[in-house]
Amino acid sequence: MSLKMHRRTLLLGLAGTALTSGTSPTWAGLTGAEADRDFAVFRNGDPIGHHRIDMRTEGDRTIVDIDILLEVGLGPLVLYRYHHKNREIWQDGAFQSFESETDDDGDAYRVRAVRQGSEILIARNRGDNYATGDLSLLPTTYWNPATVDRPRLINTQDGEIAEVRVDRGGWQTVDTGAGQVEARRFDVDGDLKLSLWYDRDGHWVKLAFPLKGDSFEYQLA
Repeated sequence: MSLKMHRRTLLLGLAGTALTSGTSPTWAGLTGAEADRDFAVFRNGDPIGHHRIDMRTEGDRTIVDIDILLEVGLGPLVLYRYHHKNREIWQDGAFQSFESETDDDGDAYRVRAVRQGSEILIARNRGDNYATGDLSLLPTTYWNPATVDRPRLINTQDGEIAEVRVDRGGWQTVDTGAGQVEARRFDVDGDLKLSLWYDRDGHWVKLAFPLKGDSFEYQLA
């Protein structure tokens, strides 16, 4: 298996009312230390890195800082390294912007998406810049449970629009570093292929996806 095949997928696998209804819970109450996420990332059961989310409020703004670091190696030799940093800005519960930088094993990506009036403007170093009038778009950062209500998402690595379908599953028991929690499963298909779990308070608690015979999983620390 080529480690380069993991590039886009590592990030992608790498966001109302209660989940018991047909829609997802609002994210508005998910800010603060309780909403911070610190995931350990595993490949075939072996730890390969982390995915950390830090949220804070400043007045009517919510700032979300994301750091992903993944390393696949053989003993002390690192064969593949992935580092992604992203900052999102939300205001009064609405997405305003994100700015990301990614080092994908030596390949550099930079993306900036900004809401201006009736459009979202997307600038990127790999590919053309463009604007979209779809203000319902959310970034592929998954902490916001409204992610599973969206048929289109902005890939925070390369700025492409991902077309997705979501199947809503049942409630399952999920292991975390703080013990077991009840969470509802959502299976995403289309341009993204992964599974997400959110607890009854709308917190993101797990992610998993298969790739080329390997199994990748996020476990909440």
